[in-house]
Amino acid sequence: MVRAVIKGIFNDVFDVETYCPESAENFSLSLRIRIGLDCMQGADDFELFICTPKWLEETIWETRWGRGLLIVREYNFRLLLG
Repeated sequence: MVRAVIKGIFNDVFDVETYCPESAENFSLSLRIRIGLDCMQGADDFELFICTPKWLEETIWETRWGRGLLIVREYNFRLLLG
């Protein structure tokens, strides 16, 4: 059976595995996720914006769609991997 798998998670500024935001309850960041078929070498890149509820409350003032948005209580790379 062919299935899609995460082949990598990246950020151009920091190492996603060791990243620790200044404030655990109030942060945002953008990640690039490479997803491809498990039987092939290639992959496509997808952007994911991650933030906390507190960051949303303090930063966003107008109505917005949430496409490509993940709201978390804390940054935990292992939880992102599922």
